This record gives sequence, C-alpha cells and structure tokens, in this order.
Amino acid sequence: MKSKRFILTPFQANKGITHAVSMPQIDAYAVEYIDMFYNGVGGHHHWIDIKSAGIEVTSSEYNLCTNDSYELIIHYHGIRDYEALFHFVTNASLKTRMAEFYQDAEQAFDNALWLPFSLMCGGIFEGLLLAKGVSNATFANMITTARSSGDITTDEERVMNIVRSNRNLIHASRHSNSYIARKDAMDIRTTLDKMIDNF
Repeated sequence: MKSKRFILTPFQANKGITHAVSMPQIDAYAVEYIDMFYNGVGGHHHWIDIKSAGIEVTSSEYNLCTNDSYELIIHYHGIRDYEALFHFVTNASLKTRMAEFYQDAEQAFDNALWLPFSLMCGGIFEGLLLAKGVSNATFANMITTARSSGDITTDEERVMNIVRSNRNLIHASRHSNSYIARKDAMDIRTTLDKMIDNF
C-alpha cells in the first residue's frame, strides 16, 4: 500500500455540518482509507467520505475554521485512472497521452528501468509545459521559456534538463556518456509528482 499527502485549501464548517472539498485528483487513486490531520492532530474526530472529484468532511467535535491547517493522507493500492492525475489539462488528446506516458513511467520506475522511465517523464514534462501555455520549437527552448516566465523553479529546470540530456542516451553513438544514475531517477520522480500535485 502507498501513501500520499495533500494540503487542503482552508475551509470553514460548523460542528456536525458536512463540508465539500474539491479534489479532482482524488479520482485517480484506488483509496483504501484516509487520515485527516487538523492543525497537526490526527483526524479521529472527523468523518471523511470520498466523492467524485472531492471529499466531504464532517467534524463531530470542533468547528473548522479557515485559519486552521488541514492535511489529508490517502492510503491507496495504486492509480485507478491515470487521466484523473491530469485533471487540469484541457486538451483531451494531450491528457490521454500524458496518462499513457505516466503509466509507462510508473512501470519502468517500479522495475528500476531508468532510461525508459526518464524518456516517459520527458514526455510528461513537455505536456505539463504545454498545459501551462509554454510552446516553443524544442524541449530545451520550452524549459528556458518556462524558467524565464516563472512557470518552473530553478530546481525543476535542472531536473528537466537532466531528462532532456538523458533522451540522447537512446543513441548508441552516445555509449561513452554516463548512464542514468539512480539518484537522478529519484529526483526526476519526486519533481514530476510535485509538479503534477502543485499545478
């Protein structure tokens, strides 16, 4: 079983009143159970029900206020709908392709196949930049443009450039180049998932 943490947008609800929280990405996961933390305290006093594209929270003990912090931890078996990960992508065919890339990337990652993993992540990174409206002739130019406009951070730029460089390893003539390091693959995975979550 896997776990994933989400920071919920602050909301307000009176004790005993059910409050709907929009979470379109929740549909992506095969959730077994969830935990909620309210100002750092475990959520035994909350009832949480998963609905399509969101959750419903009912507090049995406290009023929930907008200045409080809420964290949701989902415990899930895997991804049940890869397209739901990319709920923010409006172009249907781009969303489908990114979902296909992510599914292949996940399988490659789980089997420590770093080159196929990196290649699929390159496609997803390009898709994320396209979804942000960054379009340019090459992946390198897209990365530069996105960094200049503030659409990506310096660290995201660094990781994307590692992925861009890894693409060239597919050519046998690059046999003297270093292969993909495990630590780079871990950085790629972490960066990719954070970018998807924070889009």
